[in-house]
Amino acid sequence: MIIEGENQPRSEPEIIDGLEEFLLADQVRTFSLLVMMALYSGSVRTRRDTGVDWKASLKHVKTYSFAGMTALGFMLIDNMMLWEATMESLALIFGAAAVSLIIGIPIGILMAYSRWADVLIKPLLDLMQTMPAFVYLIPAIVLFSTGVVSAMLATVIFAAPPLIRLTAHGIRGVDIELVEAGKAFGAGPITRLIKIELPMARPTIFVGINQMIMLSLSMIVIAALIGAEGLGNEIMRAINRINPGAGFEAGLAIVILAIYLDRFVGAFGAETN
Repeated sequence: MIIEGENQPRSEPEIIDGLEEFLLADQVRTFSLLVMMALYSGSVRTRRDTGVDWKASLKHVKTYSFAGMTALGFMLIDNMMLWEATMESLALIFGAAAVSLIIGIPIGILMAYSRWADVLIKPLLDLMQTMPAFVYLIPAIVLFSTGVVSAMLATVIFAAPPLIRLTAHGIRGVDIELVEAGKAFGAGPITRLIKIELPMARPTIFVGINQMIMLSLSMIVIAALIGAEGLGNEIMRAINRINPGAGFEAGLAIVILAIYLDRFVGAFGAETN
């Protein structure tokens, strides 16, 4: 039996509650911020593809194409009366992504440096990636009852493994000659990690970040089963009421959000000269 999220008790962590308040407090400000973020990422992508500086990139059509599509996409979401649900989903994704980054990148670095850590953690990652997503909801509900806390915990467990794996893979893939050159110039392990290994592994790490965000987005419908608000809850409500039109609109909003997040993150992860 599907239970609508609106009937569930809400107990939001401060990070999600604060993000929701910020995103919903002023719609014009949030819309402008999202478009400006798209404009900035478009400028980054233009500079990477054409080799021009940032001033010249502002005169390039490619810089503005993503920002224009972002504006149209979020205007469509607002026209479908799904702005609030979209911002609630975006807050959950940002919160889960922040926790996944804080946990995932250090664990990935540890796996890259320590063979024993790699041997011990890799089976756990295999288990996390092969377990059906619904199974994550059980321990989350047992620990935190229903609500956004359980939804964020299940999302982090589901989305973090690709980030951990690709962080470790990216650091291991750094050219050994660059690492040896750093040693020859007297760079210690921390300096080599920050100045050489992480910058060289950036494209791979950002692929992991992109996958983590996309997996977080895919969990929002499942998270609605345990009381998380947002677009997933709109889809569950449409299913309960046998309303295919409302379900299609919520699904379209998820697609727009996925394209926006994918393009935005992808602009910063591509390899540069």
